[in-house]
Amino acid sequence: MKFHIPPSLLLCIPLSLLSTVPLPSHQVYAQEGNLGDSGAVKGLYQFAWSNEERTDAGVGFWPQFRGPSGDGQTLGAKPPTEWSESKNLVWKTPVHGQAWSSPVVWKDRIWMTTATKDGKSMSAVCVDLHSGKVLHDRVIFTNEVVQKDHHVTNSYSSPTPVIDGKHVYLHWGAYGTAALDSTTGATLWERRDLPCNHFRGPGSSPILFGNLLIFNMDGYDVKYVVALDKQTGATVWKTDRNIDYGTNDGDVHKAYTTPTLIQTPFGIQMISASSKATIAYDPMTGKELWRVRYNESSSLPILLELRFQSSSASMECISRSDHLRRRHSSLDIAMDIK
Repeated sequence: MKFHIPPSLLLCIPLSLLSTVPLPSHQVYAQEGNLGDSGAVKGLYQFAWSNEERTDAGVGFWPQFRGPSGDGQTLGAKPPTEWSESKNLVWKTPVHGQAWSSPVVWKDRIWMTTATKDGKSMSAVCVDLHSGKVLHDRVIFTNEVVQKDHHVTNSYSSPTPVIDGKHVYLHWGAYGTAALDSTTGATLWERRDLPCNHFRGPGSSPILFGNLLIFNMDGYDVKYVVALDKQTGATVWKTDRNIDYGTNDGDVHKAYTTPTLIQTPFGIQMISASSKATIAYDPMTGKELWRVRYNESSSLPILLELRFQSSSASMECISRSDHLRRRHSSLDIAMDIK
């Protein structure tokens, strides 16, 4: 479940709740809670941060959409199960604008994006994890015009940032992507030349892999996955999606998913769901490895349990939704494993 944060009010909750609990509109909460005996958030994390960075972040380690492992889980955490203005509340800080993005946390800082309701101004906000004090509040992009098909139920700041020990990476889809120094808030680079008609507005969040910043651009007009050099913003690779949608309906073409990384017997693969297909790529090169096709349009993230048999290079695919599992015997699976 995506954590809705149309920020007009920021409150402090345990890191384990930052991207997994649906909260009231216009509020972000921060609460007290036990994050584990090790002094760090327990659980798996993806291939973006070194062990040294992970240790340095300590309990302040919620670096991307849905947390360290990209699945909303924090193993071993004991967050409070209820909160209010008078219970388990540490601090409360007003934040301007409206955004469906989630905050990210590194060490003692919380970073988030926000935008005006008309999308004409897009900002980055950083607050102190322990006090809620606003440390940075900067307008990053301004727009004279916005895409006409934007839907009223979406915000103009729905993609969640991603952060490492030095930089925070902010993404507003076709409106722009930027890297900021996470200490000073200074802009290191920006890109505003990656086109996509999102049709209902952007929603896909970026991920990190090694020196790459990777994100999906699934619009009505173009669909591609792109990797940027996280130090410079230069394009490292860009792979167009070739999917048969069977219609010109923009609501079928659009998608809002965030890629995820998995370890397989064949190496690390990046799983990127879209409408009508989920595709695996080599995250270093953007080469397509295999795909699963289905009839449904898939605007939201799909979790797939992939069971590889290395001896026969075969794959069993099970979709997972909450606590339900449904085996798909009719999925058309094409694999290209080198």
